[in-house]
This record gives sequence, structure tokens and C-alpha cells, in this order.
Amino acid sequence: MNKLLRKTGILLFLTAFGLSALKAVAVAPSEPDWFRKAFPEKFAEEQRKNAAKAASRVNIQYEGHRYASLVVCVGENCLVKADHTRYGAGTAMRYSWWDVDGGTPFIEDQTTPDYNLYYAKEGRYGLCVVVTDQGNEIGRDTVDVYVGTRPVAATYTVIPDTVCYGMEATIGTEGQGRHWAWSTGGTTQYINIRPSKTTYYPFRLSDYPIVEMGYKNLCYAEDSSWVKVFDSAQFSVIGPDGICEGSTIELRVEGGTEILWNGQAGSHVNRFPVYHDTVMQVTATDRYNCRGKQSKEIGMIASPDGELRVYVDDEPGESVCLGKKVRIEVLSDMADHFRWFTRDTTTYIELMPKTDFRAYCDLSVGASGDCKTRIETDIKVENCNRVYFASGFVLDGFSKTFGPIGVEDTARQYYFAVFSRNGEMVYSTHEFSQGWDGRFKGQWVLPGVYAYIFKETYDQFEWTYRGTVSVIR
Repeated sequence: MNKLLRKTGILLFLTAFGLSALKAVAVAPSEPDWFRKAFPEKFAEEQRKNAAKAASRVNIQYEGHRYASLVVCVGENCLVKADHTRYGAGTAMRYSWWDVDGGTPFIEDQTTPDYNLYYAKEGRYGLCVVVTDQGNEIGRDTVDVYVGTRPVAATYTVIPDTVCYGMEATIGTEGQGRHWAWSTGGTTQYINIRPSKTTYYPFRLSDYPIVEMGYKNLCYAEDSSWVKVFDSAQFSVIGPDGICEGSTIELRVEGGTEILWNGQAGSHVNRFPVYHDTVMQVTATDRYNCRGKQSKEIGMIASPDGELRVYVDDEPGESVCLGKKVRIEVLSDMADHFRWFTRDTTTYIELMPKTDFRAYCDLSVGASGDCKTRIETDIKVENCNRVYFASGFVLDGFSKTFGPIGVEDTARQYYFAVFSRNGEMVYSTHEFSQGWDGRFKGQWVLPGVYAYIFKETYDQFEWTYRGTVSVIR
């Protein structure tokens, strides 16, 4: 060793090939079987060395120190110690540390048993300590120290990275290095796992064994990854939770293949009518190749029912006088929403009808309002003034004029007109008390059937009556 190395106190670095003297840091020292079977000669040599060390009164110790390791990376320190516990206390202890390969002492007659090593090159270095008491040797020990370059952080490989419960995945690393230590206890580049839940898998990678017998390896890279585990297949059944009685529902599977609807093979879309509450069992395979089952509950929504009640002057009725207000109410304990023919959305409407009409209201339930029922009723609008017309008229007879018979209402406007068979108007008036005398342009009309029209206007409402009269002489 050169002077610089002797001065600084050197950590001896490893090569990739001199592991015969290493004693593995076992997951447990009682598990050397793989090493013994793979390297029987080296294992036997280790056993002999261990026996010699056990008999020696001096041992190099590296466990329990801050840098306790015999495998380190370039640029890192390693602290070792000469232990002479088996010898006991001395009066003038001295410690000489030697380069086994070069035969040159690093430090002679050191009074402290600790020795801090540092070196900047890769390699395997034999280290020897000789311990004396008052100049007399009481024992010695040797150990190999390995120095290497820290490997590049590995890239995780997970196939697949997401699995279903009970399925197997393979994880591994493609980084540099020749030895692996997994959190599962595995020591190969790739391991097979069968996780029961989403699990985090760290590992270490090195040029030297990480899990062996009797030494520490601090020169490694670390990496980790998650393997996600699903309890069941990951797919979705899309569709409404409820639908109107007798309506056709559409269910759709997203994210799945090989689909079964209640055990029957089908496509991604299933349409069927609903007449009662239904449970659909859907089985599918997801993109992770997991197969599972989901249940879709579908509630049948009964169509609402009800009736319309008509009130005139707060009394039930089915007809209303022209110009009067009518109130129409919905009676239903099933409907959530109401929509009248007038576009109102209340439970009742009030209006003043002009003519006979049909009133209706659409009842619906549910947030979407898809379940509908239409209820309706006919309402008759009558002219309550009781205007009548004769069916015949004798020219120049007892009744001198033909016109409306009834009571005149000065709040109303009137219109009365008579037409010949060919549609020609032969008479018209706006006076209720006046009538047609049977003449047209000063001459009696020919006998026959004539048409007439009568209109009453009250406020903005109008009532119209049409009929025919037989004219005779």
C-alpha cells in the first residue's frame, strides 16, 4: 500500500469475484442451505475459518459500529475493531493492522482497537490485525473487505401491475447488479407473488450478495413499487335504477368483455321491459383479465293515477255559464309533478272558458318525470241567458220577425245574421230586440231553408249558436 493510503486509514474495496471469505448476513444464520448447496467447497472453507476464529483470542469485529460492514461502496468509510475479550484485560495493549496481500502494516503499535478504513478504488482487500500485550503477541485475525461501485437504481417490472384477488403477478428489476434481496425474502431477479391486497414491494440490488452468512453489505441500490389488488373485476353497469311500469330499460356494460346477463351470454347493451322490481346479475371479464359479478337492482315505478274535479262558484259541476270562472283541481296521492294543457304546473287552474273544451293534466313521478299518466274531463260552456230560436217562420204571419227569443242583457253585445241557401246574407243586426221580417232588398224571399248565426260577446268571451229555419208562405 502506498503512503497516502497508510496515512488516511483505508476502507478496502471489493471486486466482483472474491466472495469466498464472505460470511453471509442471513435472513437468519440458521438458513445457509442454499449457500452450502451452491458452493460446497467455499462453504467448507468458511466453516474452517469460522472454527479458527472461534478459537482465536483475537477477532476483527464489524457488527454494531456506525459503518459496520465488510461490503461498502467506493468513497465510503468502514470501521472495524480488534476484539480481545477472550484474552482479557492487558497492561500495554498494541494493535497492528496489516495489508494481507502486500504484507505491509498500515498502522503499527496503535493504542486503540478501532480502525477506520477509506479507499477510492474497487477491489477485494485482505485485512489483518495483530494484537500484543507488553510486546508479546496474544492473537491475530484476518478478514476480507470488498469495495464496489454502487449499482444504478433499478427499474421495476411488474406483470401485470394490477391483479384480482388470488391472481399471480411477476415482479423484477432490469437494473445493473447480480444479487437481489426482496422484501418477500426472494433473492432472484424476478419473483412470483400472489398478494391478497394492494402491497408495496421494496428490494435491494448489489454486485455482491445481500443476504448471506456473517457480513453486512451496504453497497446496494433500492427501488420499490406497488402491486394493486382488486377484490373483484373492475367494470361498470350503467343504467337507471328505476323505470316506469312496462317501459323498456337499457343497461350498458363498460370496461368488460365476455358478458353474461343473469347467466345468459349477451352484448354490452341489454334492453328489456320492466313490469316489476328486478335484479340483474352481470358477469364480465375486465381489462386486467379478472372475472367477477355485479348486481344491478331496478325498481319498477308505477304510473301515477288521479282524477280531475271541476268547481263552479265553489260547487262541483261539469258545465259553466259563459263568462263565469271555473276551477279545475287534481286529486292524486301518487304524482310528483303536474303539467296542464295551459302549461301550468300547479295542482289546480282557474279560467273563464269561451266555448266547450276538454281539460287535461299530465301526472308524472320521479326526478326525470318519465312516468306519466294523462287525466282529462270535458267541460261544457253554456249560454245561461237561455236564448232560443223558432224552427219555422211564416212570411207575413203572426210572428212578424224571426230572431232570438230570450232576455236581453245590456252588458252583452249581439250579432244576428240570416243566409240564403247559396250563402248570400239576406239580413244582419246587432240589436237583440230586432229580427228579420222575411224580406231581402224590400222583397219577400222565396220559401225554403235558410241558415242563421247568432253571437253573444260578454267581456272577452263569445258564445256562438248556428241553426236553420224553414221559411214558408
